[in-house]
Amino acid sequence: PQLDSPHQSGQQNMSIAVGDRPSEGGSVTRVLERFTDVLDRRNVEYGIFIGLFVALDAFTIYRPVFPNYDTYYALIWGDEMAHLKLPDYYVYRTPTPHPLFNLYTALISFAGGAAIHILTVLSLGMYVGLLYGAYKLVKLQVGTLVAFFTLLVLLTRTDLMAFGFRSMLDIP
Repeated sequence: PQLDSPHQSGQQNMSIAVGDRPSEGGSVTRVLERFTDVLDRRNVEYGIFIGLFVALDAFTIYRPVFPNYDTYYALIWGDEMAHLKLPDYYVYRTPTPHPLFNLYTALISFAGGAAIHILTVLSLGMYVGLLYGAYKLVKLQVGTLVAFFTLLVLLTRTDLMAFGFRSMLDIP
């Protein structure tokens, strides 16, 4: 019996695996392939996010940032909880209490006046962790190059970055 295609005969294997790249392409394709190869290295990936965290923290030293209204109240309530007192939620114009965030700030309140800066650094760390998680998810689903551009797009979302700089409870 004669077979219709070379795949059926087993003599020639013309199939390409899903992750294989085409061997031919223009100069832009070659540059993007090299860029993707560099991004696929684990040290480069970690370096990007550690550098991003250091740059954001350096920005807070250059230009001081201050937590928002809700975060200040969470620090006050966390300090009350750390000293084994019930938080006073019945003050004029209090924000909505968030008990888990209050427990989080209770752990930080032992730092005294530095608690605000520690909270900002931790919030920026969580923001970078959120970016890293989004990067890894997109990298696993679509690929490295798309994940890199997703990271760039997320870095242009100023509202999300402001949440990190203002230590809002939405980031943690």
